[in-house]
Amino acid sequence: MLDTLGSLYEDAFSTADKRVTDWALMEGPGPLIAILTLYYLLVRVIGPRFMEKRPALTLKTVITVYNSVQVLACALLVQQTVKYIQNTNVAIIGCSSVDFSDNPNAVKLARMCWWYLMLKLLDLVETLFFILRKKHNQVSNLHLYHHISTPLFSWIMVKFVAGGTPSIYIALNSAIHVLMYMYYLFTGIGLSKTLAPWKKYLTIIQMVQFCALIIHASQFVRSDCHMPKPLAIVFIPNVAIVYFLFANFYKKAYGKKEPTPPKLNLKIMVDNRLKSTIKQH
Repeated sequence: MLDTLGSLYEDAFSTADKRVTDWALMEGPGPLIAILTLYYLLVRVIGPRFMEKRPALTLKTVITVYNSVQVLACALLVQQTVKYIQNTNVAIIGCSSVDFSDNPNAVKLARMCWWYLMLKLLDLVETLFFILRKKHNQVSNLHLYHHISTPLFSWIMVKFVAGGTPSIYIALNSAIHVLMYMYYLFTGIGLSKTLAPWKKYLTIIQMVQFCALIIHASQFVRSDCHMPKPLAIVFIPNVAIVYFLFANFYKKAYGKKEPTPPKLNLKIMVDNRLKSTIKQH
């Protein structure tokens, strides 16, 4: 049994990108799985228990710095990724294979994919802020699924397809995160009332992004597209799941709510009936 599993593991990783093997966290999936397991335990068990009898922290300055770093890092990643997309002739529309050579531009584009993975791990800190601030309602199933699945798929991308068409998705997603963290930054410094009407549009933009990813990635299954077919088969359903989770959140948060019927107070009704009867007599 173990020999079979070992053989399957070796077969699966036989097509891995040799250029990234020595990069941090990229030799095998073990370190990333350990990080995500620790993350889950921290936000579901350890963190809530630690904060149970402690007052909520504000962390305003820390969160302002964090959001500022995210805006700058995501913006820089967009700029650099677009630069190397152009330098390696990746087609925006269509399917572009990964250049696995040691061409400097191809290696730098692969490095942008790796930096994207690092930013997805940095995103995990946001959940820790929720726990320390006792905002447990914000640690939803959507939040956890998105923050765990995204680093996993990012790691797979770096390991097997660091470049080519997937790099377009990095630029798109990072651009949206620039907008998202700018919103968090500005609302955190006192502009929440001014920007509140725009919050739902961030969710809409994210859902449009997911639709674009599904449509664009569907070409991976074509015979003339030299991208690993198993990756597409796994990637597309994952994006679809995230889309429906976001859509459900949008419906609950911004959908029209049916008016709640007034509660009947039987005591008041009986008293009024008695008063009416007394007046009649």
